[in-house]
Amino acid sequence: MKKYIFILMLFFSCKNSSTTLRGKLQGQMMAIGGETTGKILILENGERVEIEFEGNVESGQTVEVKGEFYQKQGPERGTRKILKVKELKEISF
Repeated sequence: MKKYIFILMLFFSCKNSSTTLRGKLQGQMMAIGGETTGKILILENGERVEIEFEGNVESGQTVEVKGEFYQKQGPERGTRKILKVKELKEISF
């Protein structure tokens, strides 16, 4: 019985794992067919991460975001990963 409880706990902890990233915000992005959230986080290594955030985004602001990734399918861009932001705070490097 304990083994099954442990497996269930492990499954749910992995499924809802949170991710923390740091970078500069870029807002007002556009894509073919409107397949974008319109907000991008540019990491220090230049990688771009599409984010979903309900608040106002000020381009150029350096932030730390916490959230969970999910996948979204679109007819033009195919499957893409989006970070649904739960916490956002301004930082300085």
